[in-house]
Amino acid sequence: MIDLGGDPPQGPLPKWGGGLVAPLACVVYALITLVRGEAYLGRHREIALRGTDVVAYAIPVFCLAFLLHAHFFWGNTERLEPYSGLGKTLGAIVFVLSLVFLAIRVLRPM
Repeated sequence: MIDLGGDPPQGPLPKWGGGLVAPLACVVYALITLVRGEAYLGRHREIALRGTDVVAYAIPVFCLAFLLHAHFFWGNTERLEPYSGLGKTLGAIVFVLSLVFLAIRVLRPM
């Protein structure tokens, strides 16, 4: 489990792996879903998202990427470390709000 409230693990692997590679993978995944115009939720593709729902799905994925980047990369860079807490807070707030918005859109009565 990742402790986002504390300091990130120190060293090049957490900084570059957790702070650059993992967020980049999230961004690429979000861009692929936006370009394809579809995404699926659930292990067996129970919920199919299309159109604006895909945008509502991509936003929390982008926020997750920003949150990971702020924690692992900014937290391991001396001149960016003071901004790490603010980045994590903003990323977490927008992540939660966008997930709530997505849940409302997806679970609304048809």
